[in-house]
Amino acid sequence: MLDSSTFTNKDLRDVFGAFPTGVCIITGFDLDNELTGVTVNSFSSLSLEPALCAFSIGKDKYSTSWLQLDAELTINILSSEQVQLAWDCAKYKNDTFKSIDTFASERVTVPSIKGSLGFIESQISQIVDAGDHWLYICKIIAVNRNTGDPLVFFSGKMKSLKDKNETTAV
Repeated sequence: MLDSSTFTNKDLRDVFGAFPTGVCIITGFDLDNELTGVTVNSFSSLSLEPALCAFSIGKDKYSTSWLQLDAELTINILSSEQVQLAWDCAKYKNDTFKSIDTFASERVTVPSIKGSLGFIESQISQIVDAGDHWLYICKIIAVNRNTGDPLVFFSGKMKSLKDKNETTAV
């Protein structure tokens, strides 16, 4: 077993921060049935068959109160134009959703955020205890994709992927 005394929590955060990730807002309804959301960069595809995805949230976060087994939610993949929204939803229980544009879904009760690059409508099928986080595994119900520049998180900052010298897709 590795000796974790050779690094600090800051060391771990720094090395994890060297891995660029996409930024999403998970939207759902809180315990008062109000639309709410939380910013995550821990989102990942998990399986194509069955269609599953996953994300994690710290156990001490407000959002864990409404992220319950069988809850419907929408994972909104953010565009680089949604930086402020990402920071706003990273705060503890805020009223951000009273002023953002959303649109209704035909498949889940949770609306999607207008302007996002993609939407994954899903339902929480498993919650796994993962240290100081909960890992949420979600059954995917429907997806939709738009075009645009993604928002990424790298070294503690939100960034765009726009590059004047983009490489050609393989």
